[in-house]
Amino acid sequence: MTAQEYRALSKVAPTVAQPMGEPDYYAPWDVVTRLAGRALGQVGPAGELVADVETRFARARRAQPAFDGATAVYAGVLGPREYYVEAPSSSRVEILTALGFEIPAAIAKLAGKETYAKISRERLDLVDGDVLVWELGSGVRRADIEADPLYKLLPVARDNRAAFVEDADLTAAMASISVLSLPLVVDRLVPMLAAAAPA
Repeated sequence: MTAQEYRALSKVAPTVAQPMGEPDYYAPWDVVTRLAGRALGQVGPAGELVADVETRFARARRAQPAFDGATAVYAGVLGPREYYVEAPSSSRVEILTALGFEIPAAIAKLAGKETYAKISRERLDLVDGDVLVWELGSGVRRADIEADPLYKLLPVARDNRAAFVEDADLTAAMASISVLSLPLVVDRLVPMLAAAAPA
């Protein structure tokens, strides 16, 4: 919530919000979990849930050494001639970096303070990392992306190093990361990334 919303709500009842210094409508998933644990008198169980998720990520990272230091890009389709790339501040990209991937500096620079940046199909070179994750949905088909002549020219396309996320549950879990959604992400996304990652 915003600071203004917090002030208004806290006049009505005890209110839990993101810590000071975090942006509006956001706090890291582990911070949110521990805050909820404190508010509900369940500090121990909340900490155990956080530790379980951290262990899952650490185990996945150890099992996939190819992820460490490899570049990854998370992208999607906005329209017939327009794509987007997710910035380091995106929850989806936070998952990739937690698994050991690095985000190309050009994408971070392009997005600035935003969570994503629009790119034209003429700038598809920006999605050419070691691994590329495409989010499908809203009528977007894998075949449409793969049919783009400019996309076909990219090494990541030629070498089949792209993972296409069609699973609606997985897409939702990556958009709204929480202590409950992240285990599903590890279980379903890691095998796709492993199949796409260079050996």
